[in-house]
Amino acid sequence: MKNKNGRKAIIIKFVMIAILMAILLIFMRTNVWREDLDNRKENDQIVQQDMKGISEEQGESEIAESSNAESGKEPNIISQDIRYFLENYIENIEMREYDISMIGKNVYLNDFSIGEREEPDGRYILEFMSIDCEHCQRSMYYIEEYSKLENSYPVEIYSFQDDPVDIEQWLAENEKDVKIQPAIKSELEKVLNIKYMPCFLFVEDHTVKLAFTNEISSTMQFDQMLDLAYGGNDYATE
Repeated sequence: MKNKNGRKAIIIKFVMIAILMAILLIFMRTNVWREDLDNRKENDQIVQQDMKGISEEQGESEIAESSNAESGKEPNIISQDIRYFLENYIENIEMREYDISMIGKNVYLNDFSIGEREEPDGRYILEFMSIDCEHCQRSMYYIEEYSKLENSYPVEIYSFQDDPVDIEQWLAENEKDVKIQPAIKSELEKVLNIKYMPCFLFVEDHTVKLAFTNEISSTMQFDQMLDLAYGGNDYATE
């Protein structure tokens, strides 16, 4: 009898242990299932947010394209050539995005300042340029020379494709407020308080074809930039 009772007790213990193990296993699997469900819900929320963001971006893009179509403007399309140029010469993402955003915009001569800024610390905008302006064409050599100087100070340069009559009229209207700073190499070497970041805007028919914002360096000359902006192919738009 004792042996039978002992065996029964052992069997009961094993059964109890098995039941406890089963309960523990069910509990663990339930927790895993709950965690998996929570993760799925979280992933679903992320996907929904992403889809919402994409939808909003597409909506904004469609609105912009619709607006451009209504105004007679072409969508702002950046060619592979110009994108490669910007990505290789502009490390700063914000500057790069600013340049890309400028392409295709309408600009006018009186939107920008030129010449010497009359400020106590002697800041300068280096030069005003236009392909149709004889003075600017002569000045281009000095600007190229300046770009070769070992100078870490940035310079702000604007380039326009405007009628010379418009340029002369603008200068006449602003002569009282603006002093033209001659871009002569000997003077440029003395300019140490240049604080502006250069922004090259190549404009044709008042439309920006190429925008380039960066520090001037010998790695990028003006003639190369002009080739990009006014070469045989239209690099900025397709």
